[in-house]
Amino acid sequence: MDKRPGSQLQRDLWACTADGGSFSVMVGLGETYLAAFVLALGLGELAAGLIAGAPMLAGAVLQLIAPWAVQRLGSRRQWVVACAAVQGGSLLLVSMIAFTEGRGRWLVFLAATLYWAAGLATGPAWNVWVTQIIPAYLRPTFFARRARIGHFGVMFGFIAGGVSLQLGNQAGNPLSVFAVLFAVAGCFRIFSAAMLALQSEPLPVHAREAPQLNDLTAQQDGEPFWRVLSYMLLVQFSVHLAAPYFTPFMISHLELSYAGYASLIGVAFIGKIAAMHWAGTLAMRLGPRKLLWIAGLAISPLSAGWLLSTHFAWLAVLQLLGGCAWAAYELAMLLVFFDAIPSRRRTAVLTLYNLGNAAAIAGGTLVGAGMLVWFGEYREVYLALFGLSGLARFASLGILPRVPQSAPEIAPVTRTISVRPEGSLERPVLAGSPQNAVSASKLVEPATSSGPAREDAPSIYPAIETSA
Repeated sequence: MDKRPGSQLQRDLWACTADGGSFSVMVGLGETYLAAFVLALGLGELAAGLIAGAPMLAGAVLQLIAPWAVQRLGSRRQWVVACAAVQGGSLLLVSMIAFTEGRGRWLVFLAATLYWAAGLATGPAWNVWVTQIIPAYLRPTFFARRARIGHFGVMFGFIAGGVSLQLGNQAGNPLSVFAVLFAVAGCFRIFSAAMLALQSEPLPVHAREAPQLNDLTAQQDGEPFWRVLSYMLLVQFSVHLAAPYFTPFMISHLELSYAGYASLIGVAFIGKIAAMHWAGTLAMRLGPRKLLWIAGLAISPLSAGWLLSTHFAWLAVLQLLGGCAWAAYELAMLLVFFDAIPSRRRTAVLTLYNLGNAAAIAGGTLVGAGMLVWFGEYREVYLALFGLSGLARFASLGILPRVPQSAPEIAPVTRTISVRPEGSLERPVLAGSPQNAVSASKLVEPATSSGPAREDAPSIYPAIETSA
């Protein structure tokens, strides 16, 4: 039973919202411009591409220690707060590199690894913890509102960053602006850690929360899950053959200004937000599997579209369409993926999925890097890489006929953890899932004067609108 006073619940709700908003500003202001910063340091186009993928794999490996660390500490809150502080500190390290005008510039890869390790390590523990502090009857509307604030935070961050960098570049001192941006982004994450520390922790850590291999294999109907997972990982590999290299291509070869670069990222992100309601409606009408077919076909030619023209207006249209296509793909994928995983296994499975997902991203990034090393960092090689990525996405559609049909239930709300030129990376907030709300409410929901906590009281439709 939840014995928190009403004032504590209000503080938890306020602090959780403030954490989400400040985290999102950090993403838009800091992580978005990491590849551009590597270019400004003079580390080269290849390094700018690798920074977007390789550190994520190292971070995903390190995040596997999270469940054991939580048990050792005996507190999810302490672990999440510590990881958030480390993530903020990693951005302050990047800021120091910029302030010293690139001394120890290769430390940026260490900082990026710490950034991803700390960020990914918070996910499983935070998802369990937040279901304990947010009542089930509030979750759908609360997390929908929180996600909406998060989207605005990301947009504010990368728009402010783009404008600042443009002004700094015109003044001939972009590294100083990068230093300020990463310092401010780090401070926003440290403020986020402070907001996490303000929240209560009603329930203790269970004796065993570490993910096990049988969490992936010991399912009554495991084959559909593996089909879904195979398709997801193939798409990630195919996309990241090209995705990390759009930034160096745009800045070094198209010679876009920072404002132009930020504008193209912003158009895609706005398109994604605008298409969420449309994607949710299609999922309910057609079913997740049909939507996945439509979205899978739609995302396939996106990177190859850069071969047709590199005129800014065409790229803006392509980015807008891409944002819409990715909104549909990610919603459909979440619905199909979560339908294949029993709710009791989702936290453990997602921990291990993070590793597979990061491996696919890093694998695609390294293959793309190999092509650039072998053939040279020429404009034509970049365009060939973009075309190859499109062909690989089409090829991955061969798995889709084996993906089972799913019930059109509502996917959990997601939060944006990275913004890239060809779309953002999202992670689900399990507490936003209706199934998780039902199971968790049996543990943490208090009775009210009008009876038990209502698990279906608020509309779940906003969860469709904020799924990314």
